[in-house]
Amino acid sequence: MATDPTPFLRGLYHLIPPDRIAHILDVTGRQSRRVRRIPADATARLVVALGLFADLPVPQVWRRLHPGTDDPDPVSSAFCQARDRLGVPPLRRLFEEVARPMGTHQTVGAGYRGWRLMGLDGTTLDLPDTPDNARVFGRPGTARAAGAFPQLRLLALCELGTRAICGLSIKPGRRGEQVMAGPLVDRLGPGMLLLWDRGFFGYPLAERVLRTGAHLLARVPAHAILTPTRRLPDGSYLAALYPSPADRAAGRRGLEVRVIEYTHDDPGRPGCGARTRLLTDLLSPDDLPAADAPVVYHERWEQEKNQADCPSSRGWVSARRTGYHRGDGAAGTGRVVSRPARRRTRRTRMSAPARRLAPPRA
Repeated sequence: MATDPTPFLRGLYHLIPPDRIAHILDVTGRQSRRVRRIPADATARLVVALGLFADLPVPQVWRRLHPGTDDPDPVSSAFCQARDRLGVPPLRRLFEEVARPMGTHQTVGAGYRGWRLMGLDGTTLDLPDTPDNARVFGRPGTARAAGAFPQLRLLALCELGTRAICGLSIKPGRRGEQVMAGPLVDRLGPGMLLLWDRGFFGYPLAERVLRTGAHLLARVPAHAILTPTRRLPDGSYLAALYPSPADRAAGRRGLEVRVIEYTHDDPGRPGCGARTRLLTDLLSPDDLPAADAPVVYHERWEQEKNQADCPSSRGWVSARRTGYHRGDGAAGTGRVVSRPARRRTRRTRMSAPARRLAPPRA
């Protein structure tokens, strides 16, 4: 974070103007009924600002949002009480209205040949060690002992060029990412190109992506069977992705895809000399040349960096404040908050046409 927070605060107020917060509080019935030291609208803006000033404690974030006042800062307990009064519904509604792709045709790195680059990836975050969090989210561990902290699993749909989070799912740490991915995939649409890691590979999810009108560029695990049906001039080949081994044996219900194989010879990078396979529904090399595919896929690491920047959630996040209960997903409502306003002005390394072949490290 720069020394001067003014540009980020201006971006925050531009993205979330006061009248929008007031409307959401009225709709959800969480508008303050009487004059308070920390009213509901200020609490909502404070929660969002925690993502911008992730390294600061809550009182200092409050001070940055109110630099011109001479009033003493509220006591620590007042922040917790204000957060509990606000609850989950207003922040969930705010997330649903604000979380969307931010890139334009002028945003360098946000697209490739007219397609908006999107990423799907997940991570796990430690939570405060409380009985409620342990009961709802569970703890990681082995047969010898349970983990020190409860953990949640966070899966995000991200616009790679701006690192803006466009969809979010929060579940217990034991939940698999493939199970969580379906509702986020449904947020895709025509004109988007989704990149994902090999852990999401499978017929059901790939078919669900294509039903939205979006396209797919995905890493293929080593065990996947993709038999070539036709070789193409650029060295890639067509194959079919099947729902099950029985369908593959019978040659039915196959989803035609294109497979791009490559290796790299850089000893300083993981996987030197190993074969890597990428799968896409863009069947023509004119749409996605084989030489461009690894470079485009490498942009998926913009989301990895975004999640690496995500602060530890041992602060204001709890089972009650995330709004998660019995399979209900929720937008991040504590310190599990992305920072689209902070990242929107950054420029990515790659612009179309792609520059240098860079192997993915997923």
